[in-house]
Amino acid sequence: MKLRSVTYALFIAGLAAFSTSSLAAQSLRFGYETSQTDSQHIAAKKFNDLLQERTKGELKLKLFPDSTLGNAQA
Repeated sequence: MKLRSVTYALFIAGLAAFSTSSLAAQSLRFGYETSQTDSQHIAAKKFNDLLQERTKGELKLKLFPDSTLGNAQA
């Protein structure tokens, strides 16, 4: 039982040691149907600014207004 706990601890420590490269800046895509002059786009830009500020640039949104990624499905 103790060997199993030590094995798990070493495995998690190894993951933590090698996961720093995967913590580089990540982009999330956010698509919506409204235009760039709509309040949803303005709110999305503000959310992106806050997201980057709070995560110190590790996360950011790529905004796709005007159905750039495709139309919404019902």
